Amino acid sequence: MKRFLAVFLTLLTLLALLAGCGEGKTTSAPSPDGTNSSESKTEASVSDVPSSPDKTATPTPETSEVSESTPTPTPSSTPTLTPTPTPPPTVAAGMTEEEMNVLPVGQYTIVPKGSDKGLSYANTESNNRVDIPVTVGGELNTFTIVYQTHKEDPYYLVFAGEDSMHVLAPEGFLSPKITDKLVFVGKARQSSETASTKYFDDKRESIQWHITENEDGTYTFSNNQYDSWLLSYKDGEFCMEEQDKATGITSFELKMEQRGGGKAFLQYISDEGNVVVRVPSDIFMRVKKLTDEMLQIWANNLDDAYNSYIELTSFVAYESIVVKAYEPSPHIGYVWNDNSHYNVITIEKSFMVTDLGKMAMRSKKYGVVDWNFCALHEMGHMFDNQQPWYFEAEMMTDLKVAYVLEKNGACAAPSEFNSTDYFYADRNAEHAQVEECYRKLSKNGVGIAESLEYGAYSAALKFVEIQRQIDDENWTVFKQAYAELRQEGITTYKKYERFKNFVQKLSDISGKDVRTLFKKVRVAAGSLAATRFLWVSLHTQSLFGHGQFCRRTRRKNKESFCMKAFCNGILRLKRRCPMCGKFLEAPLC
Repeated sequence: MKRFLAVFLTLLTLLALLAGCGEGKTTSAPSPDGTNSSESKTEASVSDVPSSPDKTATPTPETSEVSESTPTPTPSSTPTLTPTPTPPPTVAAGMTEEEMNVLPVGQYTIVPKGSDKGLSYANTESNNRVDIPVTVGGELNTFTIVYQTHKEDPYYLVFAGEDSMHVLAPEGFLSPKITDKLVFVGKARQSSETASTKYFDDKRESIQWHITENEDGTYTFSNNQYDSWLLSYKDGEFCMEEQDKATGITSFELKMEQRGGGKAFLQYISDEGNVVVRVPSDIFMRVKKLTDEMLQIWANNLDDAYNSYIELTSFVAYESIVVKAYEPSPHIGYVWNDNSHYNVITIEKSFMVTDLGKMAMRSKKYGVVDWNFCALHEMGHMFDNQQPWYFEAEMMTDLKVAYVLEKNGACAAPSEFNSTDYFYADRNAEHAQVEECYRKLSKNGVGIAESLEYGAYSAALKFVEIQRQIDDENWTVFKQAYAELRQEGITTYKKYERFKNFVQKLSDISGKDVRTLFKKVRVAAGSLAATRFLWVSLHTQSLFGHGQFCRRTRRKNKESFCMKAFCNGILRLKRRCPMCGKFLEAPLC
């Protein structure tokens, strides 16, 4: 009987164990280079080196950790909002660099074909703000190669070691000559010992390289500014030679020593490969709540934003966009709008750390996915680049941000807000909307139609309100206006004329006179910032031609008003009318 009971209990135990085992699936978290850590990868025509994510390095933190106990102060006039949690999205793995057909970011040795002495550099620690010389055969012989663009016309930067603040370029990178020596140009420069540090970015084509693979597996380096200038190894040193006249070695063997941005940055590639995000390599030490998954989601979200901007404007600014947020900068965030083939959004390193801290806290505490207002704002600037609707930079990009948020059901918050605040753009939602965000940041907390001072946020608010009045939820009117203006091209370089064209286009398409939506208010002349322009009423017939001062109008029961029209293409207010000495009554929008 005891033996029977023992066997019976044994069978029950086995059945219980079997019942507890299921067909569980395992997933690997995306690595910083946009791949799954469990997958093996094939390098692009370089030596086989195991993929090693950048984040395995152990960098030393440079700033204090961003934590929930030390949020950025919010303006006193901004009440704390009660957010509505949303479920986190499914993470899509990023595209690989091999799929993008670019040389993977990594640390390489660069050795002339048939030589045993490779490119090297002097120590950067004692010369961290100025140029450092190129040497041959030295111990410091690994370089970080970083692509900026991809697809049709990729170009690359070459860092000294893992120091992104020193990039390979002709000595006279400001105005390079064929006779220039090669140096690693210091991106942090001082004109004197007492001068503040000045930083320059990667925009200059003289520090950009095209790296082309040859049939024998070697590579040729050509200067992006002058494609006929080739990196050459001649007479025991590295120099630049013209392609047709080169007598040195212009083919180089590249061997990858380590994949990823190393100590410079962590990299996340979006699922469609249109956006590459690069953040400080020590970001996880600075922001404890941040994860690989969050950063990959962010890269994917910015890719969706990229497609939404194209959908709205019918304009492809760049075939790919890089978010560079791992270097110090004199500006919080900026882009270049000059058709310079510079597809980079630059966000200051310390600012990005703080903003990522807020994003992480919003995710952990409220379950929302923050798309980062700064990155969206700067990307929006790219879609104004030399376009006919471009009449006011900050207003126009924030208008487009509202579309991106609404189109994707996304949320974001400018840096003026705390981690407890974030805004959607869903006109039917109960939670905070983007209109509330712009209203809070407008001068005096009101829209521009009632404001005493011009502001970009109040102008953006006004145009969002106009969209709500004349357009549907798909922004059909605004989409058509952008498309038609894009097709017509630039017809005037005067900002006010572009503004009128834009409003007229909205009116023609919607069948509603948008001009009547701009109200008249009494404004003290001179209260506007001198660097901004005033938009006067389109339905007022008292506009003046260029060079005229004002017009004095006497009407019964109505105050006199004066307006000065254009000054070098920018509308400005005069403190007082030289004729009547009175303040101006003019509509603001």
